[in-house]
Amino acid sequence: MKFSNLSNNLLIQKVLFPISLLFSIAGVNLANSSYVNANSFNINDSKYSDLNSHIFTSKCIDLCLNKQNNVSPPEAATKFLYTLKGQHNYDVDSLAFTPDGQTLISGSIYNKIHVWDLKTRKVRQVFNAGKDGVNTVAISPDGSLLAAAGGFAQLDTDTTIKVWNLKTGRMIFKFKGHNQGINSLQFSADGKNIISASSDKTIKFWNLQNGRLIRTLKGHKNWIMALTISPDGKTLASAGGAYEMDSDTAIRLWDIKTGRLLRTFTGTKEAIGVLTFSPDGKTLVSSAGKLQTNTIINFWDVNSGKIIGNIPQKAVSLIFSKDSKNLLTVSSSYAVDLWNISNKKKVKTLVEPITLVSDQDIGRIYLSSAVLNPDRKTLVIGEGGVLSGFEIGVRQINF
Repeated sequence: MKFSNLSNNLLIQKVLFPISLLFSIAGVNLANSSYVNANSFNINDSKYSDLNSHIFTSKCIDLCLNKQNNVSPPEAATKFLYTLKGQHNYDVDSLAFTPDGQTLISGSIYNKIHVWDLKTRKVRQVFNAGKDGVNTVAISPDGSLLAAAGGFAQLDTDTTIKVWNLKTGRMIFKFKGHNQGINSLQFSADGKNIISASSDKTIKFWNLQNGRLIRTLKGHKNWIMALTISPDGKTLASAGGAYEMDSDTAIRLWDIKTGRLLRTFTGTKEAIGVLTFSPDGKTLVSSAGKLQTNTIINFWDVNSGKIIGNIPQKAVSLIFSKDSKNLLTVSSSYAVDLWNISNKKKVKTLVEPITLVSDQDIGRIYLSSAVLNPDRKTLVIGEGGVLSGFEIGVRQINF
């Protein structure tokens, strides 16, 4: 490949074994990648420079997402970091990190909760959850307490909420009050209460100082599958639904201090399984679908309660960037995608989805949990009984 000045037909540079070529958005720079390195050419001043950060073949060249630089070296690839396995015999349905990012909690339908030391990548503690599996785990804001619960969407199921001191391993509370499975747990922002959502259509607040039930919130007409707390810690959002097409799929906003119902958002017929606030508190995003298969992502304006956009995407986890401008989605087929929230378009796929090519792949297609490390760089995915860690390959976006 040759770089030439069209005004005088003079040769500026030859490039051996070129692979890709790309103009900058502003049209000022031209970049190429080759089997040798990556290079940038400034059209205005005819300067040609190497991007010498590549040791091996540079197979692609791409643009910075924030457009501050006209051309960048290839975006850092999403890297597979580690696998944690050999402990869970069944699907890992719930994951949580301690605030320091050094400890990972995993819970499965096999009734066991494992506490992983990520420095050694070995299990440090194992807790028995209950006879009917683990649907949800949560870590207190200071990282000292672990809460877990499970059960099925039926009567006569184990709905005990257990709370442990992570340092000592001692169970300090057992809360009982729901009569159907518990699907979501959240600690209050001050760490004084634990909040539980159940298939019995209620939300309960439990006091972590005296072990008593504080209040029960009623209003949902079907299972409550998801809870999330606003960034200021003042508002609780809840949502769910059931198998019936006419089930209650409304999102409800509650005052955490008083338990008062503040708002009710309607607009989707599909049951909601995942719900989260944006860091700026202006947007709620939900993952919904028929029979709770989570096939569409809806964006809700918190002020108006209206849907302001959607993405036809399966998702078991929704993660905002810190500036609320981008969204990371993890689907049940293993795909990890990055989205631009303003135009609802996919920026890139970070981890490719699994395709079924043999019977051995069938067990891998049902990914049920994912969580981002507090370091905002590492994503852990629960695939069957195996946990996989990935370093997110995104430049110029702060998650």
